[in-house]
Amino acid sequence: MKFNYIYKKFKDIGFLLFFIKAMSVLLSKIEEKIISRKLSPHKNKDYEIEVNDINFKMSFSDYKIKGAILERIKGVREIDTTTLIKSILRSGDRVLEIGGCYGYFTMLMAWCVGDKGKVLSIEGLPRNFDILSSNISKNNFDNISCHNFFVGSEGTKIKFPKEANHPYEGINNYKNNISLDDNFDEINCININNFLYEKNFFPTHIFMDIEGFEVNAIEQLSEKFLIDYSPTLVFEDHSQFYTKEKNLAYLRDKLHKLGYETRKIYGNILCFKN
Repeated sequence: MKFNYIYKKFKDIGFLLFFIKAMSVLLSKIEEKIISRKLSPHKNKDYEIEVNDINFKMSFSDYKIKGAILERIKGVREIDTTTLIKSILRSGDRVLEIGGCYGYFTMLMAWCVGDKGKVLSIEGLPRNFDILSSNISKNNFDNISCHNFFVGSEGTKIKFPKEANHPYEGINNYKNNISLDDNFDEINCININNFLYEKNFFPTHIFMDIEGFEVNAIEQLSEKFLIDYSPTLVFEDHSQFYTKEKNLAYLRDKLHKLGYETRKIYGNILCFKN
């Protein structure tokens, strides 16, 4: 299977371009190993992040400096998402971010909306929420607030092992009703539609990167909020986590019925009303 994929790529783009792409990937991996050794993790070490004309500080607790974290330090994490944020956000906009993670995109959003705007960030994983909160306090943004919740069935909880540094085990436990005996963190699930009205926060833009839980979020928001306020939506496509009945086509159809236009931009779906 892997050989067939390589052969197809080779056939599609030709020898020279294939060679250049292969060398680029190889050099990137070598660079990652060198930088990872150079940037050995230190608890709460601050890194100066530069994303084009935006500068801010981040730390990553005692997480290993590699992969997605290294991309953040280099200022090149998910360039398609960065482009969307910097293209569509304006001064004074109000942003709901669901899936704040360590705060990289949170900082970009806060810079774009400025002092007159507001960013409300939600992050479910307890360890990541602690990092997010710490990174917000390290920077001079007074327009960000953050909350530790998951979007799901209101009144339910998601349980994570104490040392979890990714959400997938907790999500699997939640979806399959697996109970943990001890040594876990328990996070409340909220109905995001109800949460926004309770908080009296009415975003002009909503960004979501929540590993398939965007299905829950869009269903909940469709009950009232998207009808009343028509915010622009951007959500990362996690088709690998969708069910056959509630897949990407289902989400786009639900949004189309509310008057939204949807456009796929690499891994993201941009949704807006004209």
